[in-house]
Amino acid sequence: MFNRKNNLLMVALLIITVIFTACSNTDTTSQSDRSAKEVLLEAALNDININSQEFKMGVNANLNTNVNDPELTMLAEVLNNSTISIAGKTDVDASITELDLTVNFSGLGINGKAFINEEVVALQIPMLGMFLDVQDDRLTNGYIVFNVEEIMSEFQDYEYDANISDDQYVDIATKFIEMAFDILDDEIFTNKGNEEVTVGNSDLEATRIKAEIGKDEFRSILNNTITLMTEPDFADNLFEILTLFDTNITKAEFDSEIALLSMEIDDNLEENLDEIFNEMSEFIDFENSKGLIDMYIDQGHTVKSIIEMTLNLKDEDVSFALDLNMTTETWNINEPVTIEIPELDETNSIDLFELIGIYLGSLFF
Repeated sequence: MFNRKNNLLMVALLIITVIFTACSNTDTTSQSDRSAKEVLLEAALNDININSQEFKMGVNANLNTNVNDPELTMLAEVLNNSTISIAGKTDVDASITELDLTVNFSGLGINGKAFINEEVVALQIPMLGMFLDVQDDRLTNGYIVFNVEEIMSEFQDYEYDANISDDQYVDIATKFIEMAFDILDDEIFTNKGNEEVTVGNSDLEATRIKAEIGKDEFRSILNNTITLMTEPDFADNLFEILTLFDTNITKAEFDSEIALLSMEIDDNLEENLDEIFNEMSEFIDFENSKGLIDMYIDQGHTVKSIIEMTLNLKDEDVSFALDLNMTTETWNINEPVTIEIPELDETNSIDLFELIGIYLGSLFF
């Protein structure tokens, strides 16, 4: 259940993602006098208690390949001319979020809107009825409603623990962030000082933190992950996090796997790392894969992040190069926000399962 080699990569990638996409909320001073890692750690820890914010995010990707395949070429053309934009605001205390979504596929724009709280997800995509060939005014002018409790019940066999209190969330998130920064070396980050940056249509001075991840940095992250997993406090925190995603994991089984991992490390950590990297290098071109991240912090808040990642995959004579670019902006942190979910009834909303039934029925009748 807890496979070492498969989970080591997952943990390392998850840690990188969490750290580089975190928004922060802290009142710090003299950031240029502190290390980049210290600035980000304090920001990430304080972000756990953020109350409200407005934000936007843009994502685009580019795929290049030497494969002569018409379908793959068409997929690359669509992907290379597509963008995803998300703008919204959230009120943590009220447990409510509002999102405006725009997806552009090679010139075809699809707009949507979503409201999310603890009970329902209401999603409005006016063009969905056309794509599904379902004639229903509730799809064109209304909302598709997801009942959160019903959706979670569909995954009950997975034993995901969804009943996490706010205090538990803060405790787990704090442990995870501290673990992540233990794994990341100081040398990954560089404090570039103050620079002018545009956030939410306003210009401001912010501290720029730059991070670069290549083959050596990823190997270092993996090395630190393996080493720290054998330390009791780190291992206990990791087990607590894993149980949130699979409650079937037992402490005895986990401890047994960690003990075996510790024995392997004691025998020869470098050989284990070499083996893992040799296996991964069969399909990942590390020399031409990298991650560049710029994060801007204003008065302790992470107000903007720019992520550029290149992943080169290979298999004998076949190669794929995927470039991913993502920009996020956050403003009005902890300022009052107003979010109102529209009144939903049978005239302006359709349940997700009802929609699935209508669509399936249209296919066969």
